[in-house]
Amino acid sequence: MKRYFTFLLVVSFIFVSESVFSQTTSFHMLRNGHANFYASTNGGFETISNIPINALRCLKCHPGKLANNTPVDTGTYAPSCQDCHNFSIGNAVPDSICKRCHSRQKSEQANYTDKHRTAGMTCVTCHIKNELHADATPYFSGFDTVQGKTCSTVGCHNVVPVTPDDSLAHAIHNSKLECATCHARSQITCYNCHFETEIWQGMRGFKRPIGQYKGFIMLARYTTTGKVGIVNYQSIIYQGNKTFNAWGPYYPHTIMPKDSTRSCSGCHNAPTIQEYNNTTKIVVAKWDSTLTPKKIVHTQGMIPIPPDYLTSLVFDFANYIGKVDTAYTDPSKWVYAKTGLTGNQMLSRYVMPLTAAQMTALGSTIGITPISTEVPSNFELFQNFPNPFNPSTIIKFNIAKSSNVMINVYNSLGKLVTTLVSQRLNAGTYQVDFDGKELSSGIYFYSMNVDGNVSAAKKMLLVK
Repeated sequence: MKRYFTFLLVVSFIFVSESVFSQTTSFHMLRNGHANFYASTNGGFETISNIPINALRCLKCHPGKLANNTPVDTGTYAPSCQDCHNFSIGNAVPDSICKRCHSRQKSEQANYTDKHRTAGMTCVTCHIKNELHADATPYFSGFDTVQGKTCSTVGCHNVVPVTPDDSLAHAIHNSKLECATCHARSQITCYNCHFETEIWQGMRGFKRPIGQYKGFIMLARYTTTGKVGIVNYQSIIYQGNKTFNAWGPYYPHTIMPKDSTRSCSGCHNAPTIQEYNNTTKIVVAKWDSTLTPKKIVHTQGMIPIPPDYLTSLVFDFANYIGKVDTAYTDPSKWVYAKTGLTGNQMLSRYVMPLTAAQMTALGSTIGITPISTEVPSNFELFQNFPNPFNPSTIIKFNIAKSSNVMINVYNSLGKLVTTLVSQRLNAGTYQVDFDGKELSSGIYFYSMNVDGNVSAAKKMLLVK
């Protein structure tokens, strides 16, 4: 009897503990992400608005009804299990409940097909209980969870495709890209949200963007893996001239079938890369006064986030001069406000700009300096100068004819450190900078590959 009682006590403790953890640390309960990302201490929009988040409606955002369709009392509302669960019919959470709050994913489903949804998968197929309820850790935001399924989870995509073309593509990109970088069709974002509308106290959960944009993929570097992944951003205008962008990771729900994945030209030497090479700028959002009504047009296709993104990416903003205290938006009341950002928040906990090497791999020539257009007699890789160096050095090379050129740097164990050049170059003499500030002292090797053949290799010494 004593043993049986002990067993029941243990089971009860586990059940209660799990329940407490679910209620007190669930992302849906805490909603820490809103407050943490907005806070001025984290570089958030509070630095521009000077309005504490407790004075806004953000922390009490709700879908209007509980899962059992009971209307929400806005005066007493607090997040609870009933937001998602209709316990009168069971514990299951249908997609329709998730989409009440996750409007961006709702828009994705309305605009695009998805291989997973076509196969009958639902939100909770990937976003499993341990992820949604979390554990005893008070996470900074939902991005911190490692409990959900990933593309490589056993039982999903844990085996590299076996067809020759797929195997080659995965062999080249697997260690460099997040899966969605190639397999996601598009991402969706609202642009130029009017913050006066968001702080209007009579409105609950209504935002006034100038438009919803799709048909683009924005790429940056994921902090934890160093891989190229998809990022999205939220943009805000306030008081007519205060503009702000916040950047974070993005997990699209627009995965394409295998025969529709992004082609090489969709990223490498894409129009945005060519624009960057020619002008050192990439126009992302442009005010177009020739349209009726006048509006902001968003760039389509692949948009990289370069190391100098704060000066190279160009954003136009518009201000809304219509009535704020209504949900109706008069499209003729948008007027051009300014070009550029007053403030910016790169969520470096999760994402960072692409490195110079990653931009080079996409076809950027920024950082590759042509020295002479005179046609050399042969391909040649010169000794870096200075050598030894600390922390940077210059590598010069000759290209005898228009060729696909790759210059890689390896450590003493033969492991690839970085790719300095990866693009087609015309005949001439070039130089490229190599920065070793994040590397330890030691011997490194660099090689030049021309049209798939290694033409030369050299040794250099980093001394700190």
